[in-house]
Order: sequence, then C-alpha cells, then structure tokens
Amino acid sequence: MKPVSDPGFITVRLDKLSGRRWGGDVAVEVRDPKTFALRARGIVGEPLNVPAGKHWVSAILPNGEQLSADESVSIGVGEAREVLLNWTDADVPASMETGAWVDRTRRAADILAPAWQLFTRVFAAQIRGNWLAARMGTSPMPERDRVSNLTMDAAFGDLPVLLEVASGNELPTYFAVPIDGEKGRTTSEWQYDDATKQVKIRFDFHDDELNTFFDYVQVGFAQEARSISRRLISQAEEYAEDRKSPLRAVLAAYVLLRANETEGLQAWSRRLSDQYAWLPDGVALRIECLARDGKHREAAELMPELVARGAPWFRSGVAYVAARAKLYSTVRATPSSNFTLAPETHQLIARLAGEMDTLMASLDLNEMISVYRDLPRLT
Repeated sequence: MKPVSDPGFITVRLDKLSGRRWGGDVAVEVRDPKTFALRARGIVGEPLNVPAGKHWVSAILPNGEQLSADESVSIGVGEAREVLLNWTDADVPASMETGAWVDRTRRAADILAPAWQLFTRVFAAQIRGNWLAARMGTSPMPERDRVSNLTMDAAFGDLPVLLEVASGNELPTYFAVPIDGEKGRTTSEWQYDDATKQVKIRFDFHDDELNTFFDYVQVGFAQEARSISRRLISQAEEYAEDRKSPLRAVLAAYVLLRANETEGLQAWSRRLSDQYAWLPDGVALRIECLARDGKHREAAELMPELVARGAPWFRSGVAYVAARAKLYSTVRATPSSNFTLAPETHQLIARLAGEMDTLMASLDLNEMISVYRDLPRLT
C-alpha cells in the first residue's frame, strides 16, 4: 500500500494462545467500515499506515477465518493506536505437542495403527540418508525403518529423511520431511484417502510462527505469504545474526522468487547456503538466484554441493534445480560463453539432470513440499 497523506498508525496485537497450531506472524487487514475497501495490509505487531477516520480491523487465519475487532477503530491525524484481537471462538487447530488434547486421539490411533495397516495393507517407513546421491551412485543406500504408527517424529539427527507410504503392491508415495535446524522437531501425521487413493500429510514444526507461515503458503494465501516474506527480508541482518528459523527463511525466498520480487534475495540466498551446510534448499535457492542474475557458471559449480546435501525439501526447489541442471548439461564451453566447468562437474550435472527429470515426472504439483507419487522404491 502507498503511504497516505496526514496518516495515523494502527498496530494490531493478538492475545497469547497456548497449545494451538497458529500464532506469531498472522496477517491483518484494515478496511473502510462502510465500503470494506482495503486501506492497509500487514502483519501482527507491524505499524500500519492509515488515513484519519474510522477503520475495520481484522486478522486473517490460514483457514480463511477472520478475527475482527468488536467495533470500528477511530484514528486521528498523526495518532497511533494498538488494537488487541482475541482468539476467542476461533477455530484454531490444536498443536501436535505432547499434552495437547489432540495427542490423546493420536495415541489411541497409533495403538490401533498396526492392526489397521494389516487390514488395509497400507504401510509406512522412514527413509534416512541421502537417497538422491544414492540413486546417482555417490552415496550409500539410505536406511529404511518401519513406522508402526500413524504419526512420525523426526529431528535434526534423522536428516535427510523421507516418509514412505505404500498400499499393497502399488508404488509408494514419498514425502520430504523438513526439519527446522539443529533444535527442530517435525511431527508428521498421515492418512490414506480411499476415494482418491492418495496419502495426505500434515506437519507440525512445534513453532507457531513457522506453522502459520507454512499454512499460508500451502493453502495459497499469496498476499499474506508475501507480506510475511517481505517483512523477513527487510530484517535480513538481524535475522541472520540471531540465526532464526531457517525454514521460515527458505519459505520467504521461495514465495518472493515465485512472485519475481528478487530484491535482497542474492544476499539472503548466500547466507542460507553458507550458514546451513545441511540445508538442501539453501543451495537450491542460491543456484536459482545466481542463475537469475546471469551467473550461470557459479550456479552450475554449486550442483555437486546440492547432490551432497540431498534433494530439496520443497517442490519449487526441485523444479528450479531440474530446470537448471537440464540447461547446464547441454551447454558447451565456447570462447564467448565463459561457461567452463571441470569435466567431472559436467558429468555429474548430466547425471543429475536425468535423475531430476525422473523426480519431476513423479512430483505432486499440488503440494508445497516435495511429494513423489508412483516413484519406484528407493530401498
């Protein structure tokens, strides 16, 4: 939104909510109470520039529900006000944290899961190890551990990790399981839909800000996702120094790249790639940002590092790497191109291009994370 003349400011706050999935960076809107014309859009805790007058203030949750003030808010010229919104009566999903009410349901389901799996012939396994490098012959085969529950917890020490779910003799579905750094823990909950014959999954990162942002992106709330992304990028130095959530940083970069809003992303992607040596999407984003800046040789030279870290956790990363690997595998050095690569690097990129073509053919384009359906078994 453009700044207005003779503005006032509204800062929206949300009361604290415990044991629930969402919180932190929730999207907010300020509208005209009569016409509902949009006057400002932003994030909880961020001062919003509005004209003097009356305003209708609301927060938009990832499920589309709105939390609104009980009455319109009056702002005078130059006045700054805070508006507190309450979670009361909001349909906010419970956290998967132990002790949340939903956990009792999960535990009961997990007790019944082995019998249910035998009856339905739907089975799950955790795949741990660099399966992409293994497919290319540069790493040992990953380990495969049976999952007897309907949920799975994964931590930093499990990386790289996939959830495999298969029904009978059908080819399995593989879900990338993102982990938010060395202290991160991700709970995955899955179920098989008999109608669509597909497995659906949801994650809890045990971080309400990350959960909120993740859900905005997953359900396609583009404006809300971009508002959060721009805010993170504008705080790049502070964010990097405090080593905050790497997954939120990755999501912000993907959101802005998709919108072709690339300002600040060169430095942002460089930090992600350099600071988090375990993060495949950090190097995937760096490759794409370098390529969009015309630095194709530098981008190509990062392909071996991508293989060493494993396949990107997010669909956009897989698509970006697949496109760049396919391009770079066909380019030959000429005096004018300045695209000279070591022979072993060029050979690896050619093999990677073939593997990524296979993954792209199985990639579910309706999911934000990397989900591979009907992919031949990895182990």
